Amino acid sequence: METLVLLVTFIVSLIARLHNSGAFATITAEVGQHYLETIKLLEGNLLLDGPLTSHSWLRLSSTPYYLFFPFFAGLKFHPLTLNFLVILVNILTVPLNYIVVKKTIDRNTAIISTAFLSVSPLFLLFGRTPGFYSFIIPLLYVLFLLVYNIVNNKNKMIWPIFLLIGFMTTLHAASFMLLPIFVSLFIFLRKFNQRQILASIAAFASSHIPFFLVDSTNGFRMTINFLLWIPYKLFNFLTGQTIGLNRTKVIDITLINISDFIKSGLLIPEIHWIFGLVVIIPVAVYFIVKKRSLFERVLCYWLFAGLLFLFIHKNPPIHYFVPVFVLPIILFSKVLSNLWKINDKKIFVILAVISIITINLGFIFSKKYLFYNPEVAYGFTAFKDQQKITMMIIKDVKKNKYSLSRIGPFDSYQGQSKEGYEFLLWWQGNPPSKQAKIIYVIVEGRSDRIKNMKKIGTSGKLTLFRINN
Repeated sequence: METLVLLVTFIVSLIARLHNSGAFATITAEVGQHYLETIKLLEGNLLLDGPLTSHSWLRLSSTPYYLFFPFFAGLKFHPLTLNFLVILVNILTVPLNYIVVKKTIDRNTAIISTAFLSVSPLFLLFGRTPGFYSFIIPLLYVLFLLVYNIVNNKNKMIWPIFLLIGFMTTLHAASFMLLPIFVSLFIFLRKFNQRQILASIAAFASSHIPFFLVDSTNGFRMTINFLLWIPYKLFNFLTGQTIGLNRTKVIDITLINISDFIKSGLLIPEIHWIFGLVVIIPVAVYFIVKKRSLFERVLCYWLFAGLLFLFIHKNPPIHYFVPVFVLPIILFSKVLSNLWKINDKKIFVILAVISIITINLGFIFSKKYLFYNPEVAYGFTAFKDQQKITMMIIKDVKKNKYSLSRIGPFDSYQGQSKEGYEFLLWWQGNPPSKQAKIIYVIVEGRSDRIKNMKKIGTSGKLTLFRINN
């Protein structure tokens, strides 16, 4: 019976992730940045600057660019390389969850959490939004195993944990929350000594060698700003201020964001965010009030410490939750697993599991997910339209030099969020120049208000204009 349940779970997981995946593909500015930076390695350049963050003064280590370069180069920098790597990792994470949770917690928790993860709306979303942060999720399970062995005294060496955390912080800055979480944990568990401290510092820093090299040429300005940013965020939290990227006060919806994250890991977008509190409060009571295994309490501490950091940060975007993503699903599954052992609670567990899975399957196999039209979906720019619009530029400009501009969401970021189009034009053989007499403007969304430009063509939600200076 267990084998049949797992087989059906994995089949559904495959269908949900592979069906129509090409139609949902898109090249975001972030993905374009990754490709454009990694391309520099083809030219034999030493690449020290890593991925950009939402803060203009901070770039991460370039370590991921070196690790992903063989994949990008091996597939000749096909624009969808990262998209399908993310989908592949997303698929493999489902059986990985079963294997690791069964080993570290118990079989029933592994089955329930794997079923939930396979149809998790938020996990499916991560599988269709390419970015380095998606690779943090499978690494969480490696971290589970390392922590499990430490907690159960099967291994006394803690430096591999900080080596892994160091690498995870090069994939996304949100992973920095794991550093104070595990430093404080091992201080509490008395796992540190002088040798372990030095080895852990060296292990964590090893992934950041390119970062420190480039930062040293600028007086360690990024490091200093990052260290100052932490008390700055804490001060804003204590004074009740909520500051946005442009340093203006914004509405504080952190509690909604946190609750919605917990809800989205288990249920569809239409369910109210308050359901997240319905899940997290019983989980907190279950693991805090009643004594559980030390490893389970560590997972609970990991989750709530991470949520506390995000609460102090305020208004975290959904991908900031990646370092704690699977924890609510696993801990909620553990609650259900323990309730299953009580005879008069089995019906409740069956109804809860079937209800969650059925609701999600209804969402997955509907026009809202697998069968919806990405061309008319709000905020979605299909890869095929991006490819067509850049080919219009190639055909129109011929061999002349040109520069590129873009009008659309996120224009406030450096580069006008046009890097995805710049990469496609490079891949198609004619990249734009920084300055040229011919300027092409790609408009995402409404273009009826654009004046004094020659319209070249449209594709989906994209419209191409040309300016001759």
